[in-house]
Amino acid sequence: MKITPDQIAALDRCKFLNKRIKTALAKDYPLAMLYVTDINPNRFPEAEPLFMTQPYGASRYARDVIKGRWPEAEPYIMKSPIHAYHYAHDIIKGPWPEAEPYILKNYISMLYYSMNILKHRWLEAEKILPNESKYWDTYKKHFGLE
Repeated sequence: MKITPDQIAALDRCKFLNKRIKTALAKDYPLAMLYVTDINPNRFPEAEPLFMTQPYGASRYARDVIKGRWPEAEPYIMKSPIHAYHYAHDIIKGPWPEAEPYILKNYISMLYYSMNILKHRWLEAEKILPNESKYWDTYKKHFGLE
């Protein structure tokens, strides 16, 4: 039996969201994310293992529900360069050295990380960015290297 988001909201409003339904939600990533973002913005421990498997979901859950760092999910988040950058920017609000090797695997992530997080030249990125002229040109202009 598939539970619709409207049915979940109605059950939650009536305080009848029982353990069995919550257990079913915890196995369905889209519905579980909908539940914590649109219906009940509190921690949902039963779904946390599921959220951890998705870098986007984990960083969004940390930002919107936990409202801070989520150390248990960081090993998963950092493996996605763009989500690692956003996590550093939105959650950590500063450098995330442990994620830097992953951030260096994506041109736009390393560019934004150096410009918006480090706010100074990033020598490791300068070894890679020249391979992609549009990002290298932006980097050079931003840091006055032209």
